[in-house]
Parts: sequence; structure tokens; C-alpha cells
Amino acid sequence: MNTLCAQQWPDRMTDDNRRIIEGVLRTNGVIAQLPAAEVSGKDIVKLAPGQWLNDEVINFYGVMVNLRSAAAKARREKGFAEPGDEDLLDVHVFNSFFFAKLTENGYTSVRRWTKKVSGRQ
Repeated sequence: MNTLCAQQWPDRMTDDNRRIIEGVLRTNGVIAQLPAAEVSGKDIVKLAPGQWLNDEVINFYGVMVNLRSAAAKARREKGFAEPGDEDLLDVHVFNSFFFAKLTENGYTSVRRWTKKVSGRQ
């Protein structure tokens, strides 16, 4: 049995939520896709205690943060802010390879990665 499925779930979690999560954890193949990122069942299992996260999980989360930040910024700029948008920062999360490239090859190797986000305020 999957280690995430075998653990005790919080009391506040409903039986329906438990069934959904356990079904996702048993899923083979892609579970979710975003522009430039996807996550599969084998990636989600890495969220179990004692497991090493992989780049796909980290990068997928970074893309989610970037999309949420950009959407909130766009809504604020258009005057259609939703409750909570004022609390969201204008941020950018680079993928997990950014730091390795920066430390191995210096700024010139990641300069084009930063071009789109350099002017953010």
C-alpha cells in the first residue's frame, strides 16, 4: 500500500476528501498540467513523509505560484481584484535548475531567464 494512503488522516478531513486523495495517489500518469509543468502520480507520492521531493513537484508548485501571482496582479491592474488579492505579492519563482545554472556558470547563463521578470516592482 502507498505510504501516503496508509497514514492517519486529520480528523477534519471528510471521507469524500480521503477517497479523492487516495484515488489520486494511486493514479498512474499525469494528474495535473499547467503551462510548462505537469505532475504525475509518481511525483505526488514524493510528498509522503521521509521521501525526497523531485524537481517536477517543486517546479509544478513554482508554476502555480507564478500563475496565481500574475492573475492577481492582472485583476488588480484592471480594477477587478478579488478578496485576498491585495495580500498576494507580485513574485516570480524560478525553476529548480536556476540556482544550479547560476552557481555553475554565472549570471550570463541565466540572464535570459531573468529578462522577463527584471523590471517587476
